[in-house]
Formats: sequence, C-alpha cells, structure tokens
Amino acid sequence: NAKAQLGEVAGLSVPASSVAIVDPGEAKGYLEEIAKKVSEIRSKKQ
Repeated sequence: NAKAQLGEVAGLSVPASSVAIVDPGEAKGYLEEIAKKVSEIRSKKQ
C-alpha cells in the first residue's frame, strides 16, 4: 500500500498520505526537477 510505504520512508511507524521536506540539503535540485515535472503533467491533464 502506497500510504504505508510513504510512512515507512518518512521514518514513521504509521501510514501517511503526505510528508513535508523542511530542509532538502543537497537534494534541492532533484526536488525542484520533480516539482517541475509534476507541474508539467498536471497542466497536460487540464
């Protein structure tokens, strides 16, 4: 189940439907790329 996996990778012992990244550190560029691609996908659906 996706919620269980998300909770697990976030370090939680319960399922989660969302998480927040407070300090991306060196991964900031990757997160910006992901956000851009998600935005592009969403705009294509409309």
